[in-house]
This record gives sequence, C-alpha cells and structure tokens, in this order.
Amino acid sequence: MNRKKFFTSISLSALGLALFNNFPINVISKMIGGNKKEVKVKINPLAVSRTKIGEKNV
Repeated sequence: MNRKKFFTSISLSALGLALFNNFPINVISKMIGGNKKEVKVKINPLAVSRTKIGEKNV
C-alpha cells in the first residue's frame, strides 16, 4: 500500500467514525424534542439538615 494512500484512508476512516458517533445522537435528540425543558426542584422542608456550625458531620 502506498504511504500517501495509507494516511488518506486512515484519516477518512477516523473522520467517518467521528461523524457516525455524533450524527445519530444529534438526529435522535432533535426528533425527541431538542428544547431543553426547565427542571423544577422541590426542596423537602422536613429533610434533615446536616450543616451544623461547630460540629462534625459524621
């Protein structure tokens, strides 16, 4: 195999793998709904707080 042909085939295969790994993920995420939805975080007021001043949290 020619040296020039070897490097071109290696570079093309690396480019193809990079595109193949990213392309399906982008298409599926756009089909599902590319809009990022706002996440609502609900804090439980009855949860135990472990941040006490002057004591070890063990």
